[in-house]
Order: sequence, then C-alpha cells, then structure tokens
Amino acid sequence: MIKSLYIMGINNLGEYLKKLTYEHIIFYKRVEELENLLETNPLNAIEVSTHFLENVVFPHMVKEEKTVIPVIPNKAGEREKILIEELSKEHEEMEKLYESFRKSLSNGKITDAAAQLKKILTLLKLHSKKEESLFEFILKRYLEEK
Repeated sequence: MIKSLYIMGINNLGEYLKKLTYEHIIFYKRVEELENLLETNPLNAIEVSTHFLENVVFPHMVKEEKTVIPVIPNKAGEREKILIEELSKEHEEMEKLYESFRKSLSNGKITDAAAQLKKILTLLKLHSKKEESLFEFILKRYLEEK
C-alpha cells in the first residue's frame, strides 16, 4: 500500500513531485505517439493504449490521489485548491471515459472505442499540463520554505 507523505514525512514531497513530474514528461511524449498511431493504425493504438492506461497511467493517478493530493492543500492557496479539485474530477472523468471505451470494445464497436480513446488521450495531455503547473507552484513554495 502506498504511504501518505504525511507518514513518509513532508521532506519527501519535493523529491516525490520531481518523480511525478518526470513521469508526466514521459506520458506527454507517449500520448503524442499514441495519438499518431490512432490516426494510422487504430487497432494497434487501442491495444497499446489499453496497456499504457491500465499499467502506467491509472496506477500513477492512484499514487497522486493517495500521496500528493492529500498533502498539497497545506502548501496551496485558494487558486491551487480549486485546481486540485478540478484535477481530481478529471481523474474520475478519465476513469469513466475508460469504462465507456472498454464497453465499446467488448461490444465490438471499434470506431466508438477509437473516438473515446482520442478523448482520453486529449484529456490526459491537458491534465498533465495542469498538474505540471500545480506541481511547479508547490515545488517553488516548498523550496522557499527550506
């Protein structure tokens, strides 16, 4: 089970945010590759994206929700707290879109699944950029306190 940064110690926040930031950079590049693949080979894109989302993206989101999100409000202003709520809702939205995507696949509706996947990938790119903005703010504030 993932420990909260409260338990691990607030000193780990900076390093943990750097790790998540690095993962976001990788995600962004990977999502662009998957978007291109979706245009040229939808079936392959669906297969590769399913693996990426299930084994990389969703576990990453769980890490954020269980470790970083509970700690950030202590370091954030009102604007950032609103952004945190928005980001959490986007996590839920991506999960719902993914459920619809899987349902379309199981019903053999490949065109619908590809359209849903495109929405997921677009949201993931936008979401990663928003998180980067938040993490950058928190890191800056964290470093000022040290």
